[in-house]
Amino acid sequence: MKQNGRAVSMSEADSLSYSSAFNKYQSGDCTSAIPAFTNYTDKFPAGSFIADANYLRSDCYLKNKDFLNALKGFAFVNSLGSGKYFEKATLEAAQIAYLELKDYSNAKKYFESLRAGAVNRESRLEALRGLVRSYYQLKDYSGASIASSELLSEKGISTDDKAVGALVLGRSRQLAGDCAAAISSFRTVAAINRSAWGAEARYAIADCYYAQNNFTASEKAALAVIKETGSYDEWVTKSYILLGDIFVQQKDWFNAKATYESVVKNAIIAALKIEAQQKLDKAISAERSQSKISN
Repeated sequence: MKQNGRAVSMSEADSLSYSSAFNKYQSGDCTSAIPAFTNYTDKFPAGSFIADANYLRSDCYLKNKDFLNALKGFAFVNSLGSGKYFEKATLEAAQIAYLELKDYSNAKKYFESLRAGAVNRESRLEALRGLVRSYYQLKDYSGASIASSELLSEKGISTDDKAVGALVLGRSRQLAGDCAAAISSFRTVAAINRSAWGAEARYAIADCYYAQNNFTASEKAALAVIKETGSYDEWVTKSYILLGDIFVQQKDWFNAKATYESVVKNAIIAALKIEAQQKLDKAISAERSQSKISN
């Protein structure tokens, strides 16, 4: 237009530059849309469509599984506060941080922002669900319990929401040393959830019995985890280690060493493999000490 001698105002240039990028996005051409939106944001950092451009460019990045760049745009839209893309962008930012980057502190920040600014009820529910899980992953059981109570007070929550709520309550009770009450909560989770939450709850039951020195019940519960939740490596491996611990308490050195050795040899999770090796070394040392005392 300028080459043809027509004066173009700043507002017209803003609109035309954005429209050019938007047309590429709308046609499904993210390869062209991303640099076009970047051209717009570079030229018009305070433009009329700055939120739109950042959100749509991040949507393209997300489709390309470029999570770090996607997060930058969604975070920028979140920083602008209320607007037509605020809830969508904040939820996307939170989910990328939680699911893809495992950055639970950052996820918690965005879920909190969404809970505070959401107008849509479903967005608020998603924010509460995310907050419960983020606090839980951070082992902030107090924060998780508060968020869980708020979530459980909402109408229309899912069975999964109820399971997570009971798991949070169980962990809080376990941390407070009330294993009897904790076991009750964990049983509730195990009864209604067959996924990772249920697997964790079943292991926690075995762990609580161990803390109570009820090794028979602990062994039975640990074996149940191994039998019923074979697809969840973390909790199955932890259950094998717990069985080793039980054998150590019973001074059954042969089975203790065999169990730890099995974990060292077969575990997929490096941290648990290291834990098992350390316990194996201690069991060998304890057996030798006992043998010397006996002699």
